[in-house]
Amino acid sequence: MHALCYCLGTLNVTEDSALVADLCLIAYSHVFPVLLSIAVVTNVLNATVLLSPHPAGSLQPTPIRKYLLWITLSHCVICTTVVVGIVVRDRVGLSYSWAFYFAHFEQPLYDVFNCSYAWIIVGLSRDRHQAVCHPHQYTVATSHQCAAWRIALAYVFSAVVFVPHCFAQEPVFSAEHGGWHLAGAELFSSIGWTVWAVLSQILHRLVPAIILVGLNTKILLAVSRLGNSSVRPGGRPGSTASRRRERQITNLLLALTLSFLVTNIPAAAIKLIYIAMGEHCQIHTGMEIARSIANCLEMAGYSGDFFLYFLMNPEYRRDLHGLLSKLWGLFGVSKTCPLPEITEEQATIS
Repeated sequence: MHALCYCLGTLNVTEDSALVADLCLIAYSHVFPVLLSIAVVTNVLNATVLLSPHPAGSLQPTPIRKYLLWITLSHCVICTTVVVGIVVRDRVGLSYSWAFYFAHFEQPLYDVFNCSYAWIIVGLSRDRHQAVCHPHQYTVATSHQCAAWRIALAYVFSAVVFVPHCFAQEPVFSAEHGGWHLAGAELFSSIGWTVWAVLSQILHRLVPAIILVGLNTKILLAVSRLGNSSVRPGGRPGSTASRRRERQITNLLLALTLSFLVTNIPAAAIKLIYIAMGEHCQIHTGMEIARSIANCLEMAGYSGDFFLYFLMNPEYRRDLHGLLSKLWGLFGVSKTCPLPEITEEQATIS
């Protein structure tokens, strides 16, 4: 998320920038809050469903569920940072604690969890690549272990990449405004900072995008080549139901990958252009329109997972149905329409 036009109110508004201000008002006062609200609700639902305990004797969680859970938790943190940023929109006259948070933690937190989200999808794609392309070498137990260290590595790597961003700004006291505001640190204008900023965007979005395209292309080729194969992951004989299960998992992964590419590549391009221009926030009609679209697209991506899970995964619908049934029970509504049981052959995330 690149600069939600916090700087508009601090600049002299010309005829051209007045148009930009109107466009930003529409994007950030009407469209963006709706997308953010949907993202908050859907990700809370996702986290609740994916964290819900499995009844005794039911199917055990698969590695896929673990990846989806941590993607959702990353999105929850991202939404929290954006909500805080919108609630405390005025960046002058702040208390020192708020100024310290916005200077050193707001953008790094957002970037770390957004970057980890990208690399967790890469880990999920790698898991599916092994399951589809090397089924005889794939086991669920090993996949669980790999999922744990891939997810941990995604967070550690993202934190290391964005640690320097903690020092991009610093809190400065202003007697005129009776409080603290943010100012760019000297490091922000150095050549080293520019090199790091470009490299971080490449590692954040572009490298994962290239890897995802490569892995998913191989998966698609393998699926089309082995469409009627009688072997399923783990080297076990596969029935029509098991092949349908693998296709469901593959389709969900492809949808997640496409969602990531569509909602994150425009943001990466905008960020790199501003880095090249040497500006953090510049009033220019074309660039501000592009930035508002990129920001709204990125936020829309955080809410899209719920709809993908719901439409493409019967287990998610079953678990969501169970959760809602419990909620209805709290209000005295005891009768709900039962859903059919999910067999092991149909299971994808549980």
